[in-house]
Amino acid sequence: MVARSTSGLLVLVAGACASSPPPAPPPPAPVDEPKPLAPAGEPLAPVVAETPVDAGASETDASVPAQSPAAEPSEMKRSQKPVEMLTARDAAFLIDYANSDAKQAAQTACEKEAKDDAEKRGACLTKARDKFLPDVLRFRRDSETQVSLLVYKRNASTLRELWVGVVELSEPSSDSVKVKLTGRQKGTRPLWRGRSEVVISVPNDYSIEFDDPEHGHLRYDAKIGLVTE
Repeated sequence: MVARSTSGLLVLVAGACASSPPPAPPPPAPVDEPKPLAPAGEPLAPVVAETPVDAGASETDASVPAQSPAAEPSEMKRSQKPVEMLTARDAAFLIDYANSDAKQAAQTACEKEAKDDAEKRGACLTKARDKFLPDVLRFRRDSETQVSLLVYKRNASTLRELWVGVVELSEPSSDSVKVKLTGRQKGTRPLWRGRSEVVISVPNDYSIEFDDPEHGHLRYDAKIGLVTE
C-alpha cells in the first residue's frame, strides 16, 4: 500500500499484500501389517501343484480330457459252415432278380427295342422275366453221403421242377462252396450249361452268389419253407 506523508514523500507500507502460507501435505497412508498365515495352533492349508500344460496346446485342449480311440467293430462271425447253410433242412434259395445281371441285361435289351414306347418296354420286361427259369434252388440232403440239387421255376406260389441232379459239395474256402455234378440227372438244367462244376460264394448266412455263362452274376436269398414235400 502506498501512503502520502505530509512531507510529500511516498512511504511503502508492507504487509498488506502478503501471500497465504502453502497447504499442509496429506498424512501418509496407513501401512497394513502382515496377517498371520493361519491362527495359532492350526496347520497350514496344503499347497496343490498345478498340472503342467503343453505350451503348444490351446486353452480348450487343456480343459478337455483326452479320449481313447473308439474300438473297431468286430467282424461278423458265421453261425454255420457254408455247406451246412446250403443243405439246411427246409431251406431253399430264391432269386434276387432285381440285384442280378439278368434284370440289367433285360432292361438294356428292352430299352433298345421299345425306345420311347413305355407300354412296349413294360411288356418286353415282363416277357424277359418269364423267360428266366432258375427261380429257386434247393440243396437237398438225401443221406449222410448224398446231396441233390433241385432247380424250380416259380409262378406265384407254385413251383415247377425243372431239373434235379446228384452233386458233390466241398469248401475251397471259408466263404465258398464248390458244386460238382457227379451222379444221375433228370430234366433240363437251366444253369451252368456245358459245365460240370461251379464255385458258389457264400458271403453270409442269408444269401449265395455265383456267375452263370448265360445269365451273368446271380444272387439268391435263403428262404425257409419255400419248398415243401
